[in-house]
Amino acid sequence: MPFEELPPDIKRSNEAAARRIPDILALVGLKVETGAATAEEETVVSDQLQRHIEPLAEEEHKGWMANAESEGLRFAEVRDDKKGLHNCLRPFHELIDLDKKKDRDTVMKYPYFVRLAGYKIVFIGVRRMAAPRPRRNVRPDPRFRVALRTACCSQDRGWRHR
Repeated sequence: MPFEELPPDIKRSNEAAARRIPDILALVGLKVETGAATAEEETVVSDQLQRHIEPLAEEEHKGWMANAESEGLRFAEVRDDKKGLHNCLRPFHELIDLDKKKDRDTVMKYPYFVRLAGYKIVFIGVRRMAAPRPRRNVRPDPRFRVALRTACCSQDRGWRHR
């Protein structure tokens, strides 16, 4: 389904997901920049994401929760979309493995989403960082968000919708 045809709440959720990618990447020394990544560059980036998958997935989940709560969703043990109740509005460590996997899978798809938008993920600075280091407020090229939204925010392109 094209982005323009998505319901407004799904559009906002997908836009929020796209906006948080640069901040989450920065936690492990990565950033988004224009250009196409080589297969080797994507492998190195995927290795870095995999090496830090748990904290990155937790950050992805926190971002999803913040957006969901801002949209009026509330926690309930049993999900009920019509009532705005969701069983995943709990800390990452309390999620069942299947729901944690959704966040892990989303993080591992970052290179794909970014590639669809005509960008690539690279390391910040000259060398790789061995451990996560918070790097908030890294400002990506503003065209990235527009391109990413257009390229991959429709459900048929694999963007996660819980």
